Amino acid sequence: MINQPINMHKTAHAVLAESYMVYVILTIPALVISVFYPVSQNLLSLLPMGLILLFLGPALIMWAQRSSEYFRDKKNINDLTAEDFMHGPYKFIRFPTHLGLFLLMVGLAIVMGSFVIFCAALVAQVISHLVFLPKEDSMLVEKYGNPYRNYKKVVRLSI
Repeated sequence: MINQPINMHKTAHAVLAESYMVYVILTIPALVISVFYPVSQNLLSLLPMGLILLFLGPALIMWAQRSSEYFRDKKNINDLTAEDFMHGPYKFIRFPTHLGLFLLMVGLAIVMGSFVIFCAALVAQVISHLVFLPKEDSMLVEKYGNPYRNYKKVVRLSI
């Protein structure tokens, strides 16, 4: 058997896809439980905040996805610096898509008045931070080396 190099780009995207699926997998049963067995709160006073979060979550996700396209134009990863990672929301947070998914779920929980969906959002966030984000972080360090390590020193927030 020949040792083949790992396609790091594909592997990192697989980890991202799995981490995003945690949110989907937890949201679907939470929605079903909320509809058929409502454990809801009257959050009418928070409805404007819920609607704002329903807008901000996907907006942050789209901003992050557009900002990450910057790397597709890079021909030589050896020429990267920490600043090359600081585009769009990545200037402030290392994993903005996860924050966007969390905001989206919390907004949905508020709009539906569902404590179950809110709990599912918290569980998804914890699973992502304990399981998937460390994997992604180590893959990025392995792929980009010191420039990414330096970026992590500047942008510490990884909500």
